[in-house]
Amino acid sequence: MSLILYDGPSFSGRSEALRNFAWKPTGAEKTENPGQYIHPLLDTNLSGFATTVGGELYSHGLVGTGSDCAEGGLFGTLTRRLLNGLPLGQRLGTLSGGEKVKLITACSLALRPDRLALDSTLEQLDVDTRTILLREILGPLADRVEVHVADNDHDGISNMFNDRVTFSKNPSAPDLSGPLREFADGIGAARVSAPSINLCGLSFRYPRSPRFIFQNVDFTFDAGQPYLLKAPNGSGKSTLARILLGLQRPTGGAILVGQTAFTPWRTAKNLMFYAFQNPLGQLFGASPLDYLEEVEAAATRRQTFLDHPILSTTNSILSGFGLATFSQEEIFDLPFLVQIGRAHV
Repeated sequence: MSLILYDGPSFSGRSEALRNFAWKPTGAEKTENPGQYIHPLLDTNLSGFATTVGGELYSHGLVGTGSDCAEGGLFGTLTRRLLNGLPLGQRLGTLSGGEKVKLITACSLALRPDRLALDSTLEQLDVDTRTILLREILGPLADRVEVHVADNDHDGISNMFNDRVTFSKNPSAPDLSGPLREFADGIGAARVSAPSINLCGLSFRYPRSPRFIFQNVDFTFDAGQPYLLKAPNGSGKSTLARILLGLQRPTGGAILVGQTAFTPWRTAKNLMFYAFQNPLGQLFGASPLDYLEEVEAAATRRQTFLDHPILSTTNSILSGFGLATFSQEEIFDLPFLVQIGRAHV
């Protein structure tokens, strides 16, 4: 199998090259089967007909009577290994980012592509899982699938690629990382005064499942501090975010804001916005400007523990994040990196 790494910064043309490899092969590269392009907007690779893991797998012929994937053979063995640990009854909306990557990769392979392009999706997997996917799942399919990968965190897996194609940043591309760092530094310097968020013996497991996703967690998030939550896939990072938003109820323990009990799953009140891994999953308005105006209106209705109102305006946020140039653009037409910046505002 030809396993090729596309190396380069954002706005360097990597994504366009991957799409052309998957969808528009030329000359000797032309084959009967279409290629599959898996990109960060993961939901677009799902069928749209199913609400559970089992339903999605059934729609792709990965489970069910008469499925060669379900009955055996090399392809069936490898896809089952990739999907190991995903309960068939679990709802798609409760999957972690890593679990969804594995599900969508398996569904894409079920379409028997000759070419598979993975555009910055493996970054949602820890290094061990990425290694298993590349070496032990895709490797044995060498006579069937050619794989090209763009990955911004490829240090742990770079020795697995047969070749590397390097891309350079377009000189005319906008600088989003610089303004974003400056804006974040400004927020940190403002020393926001707010209570801490305290996790006290917090536990979670899905109904009818004997396994806890996490158990008896004690931790304090102090105001005005950035936190990086880093852990293997399936360890509960996304689940914790959904609990803090009130989308899921913990199995045990408590959350305190300062000394006050915080139960968003009961009260439908929360203190934060959630930037989805699929940024188009939280759309309000047709442009970044429309979106921020909707966010501002929603924020004024939310409970707050701040000593003073937030003084940031829609225009200052657009400017601070380097999005002013794109403020009136249709969101679906924006480059993916710009969508990510918009989703994290």
